[in-house]
Amino acid sequence: MMEAMPSPAPAPLTTEAADARHPGLDRYDNFFMTHMISHPFEQMLAALSMIAGANPLALQAQFPSREAAEKYTDEAFQRTALRNDANDIIYQLDSSRTYNPWPNLEKIRTPMLWINSADDFINPSNYGITERAMKRMPTTKFILIPASSETKGHGTHTWAKFWKDDLARLLAQ
Repeated sequence: MMEAMPSPAPAPLTTEAADARHPGLDRYDNFFMTHMISHPFEQMLAALSMIAGANPLALQAQFPSREAAEKYTDEAFQRTALRNDANDIIYQLDSSRTYNPWPNLEKIRTPMLWINSADDFINPSNYGITERAMKRMPTTKFILIPASSETKGHGTHTWAKFWKDDLARLLAQ
């Protein structure tokens, strides 16, 4: 917006803005937010699912123009909206609502992997929770997958290519 202001402008402040257009990410997010508000429940769930698995780095690289972003978004939404059952999604979301392993972390004695990705906005890696929990879980190895053009936000943990070697080493112990 600053480019439209006369010069000299009085001490501007901009927050949560970028210095360039981000058509892939902006179109993707705007499309899904609009659908979450204005469409039937199943379509809202599809939009939520796609946002959770989104990766801003990849979206921007793959869809640098508005046209490319809208074409991809429309096609992906149609695929996703048709495969979801609202009751299944409600069960999946509600099943973790009251889950709280924190009081019993010390009881975990079996060696295990804890996997998260840096671009997971549902389980953010920068809150300090992991560091505090790991002190209480000596048999656990934590893997933080760095955000990249290949990660999938909250869905990254479902892609074995990021952690399969670590799992193989654990199973070989």
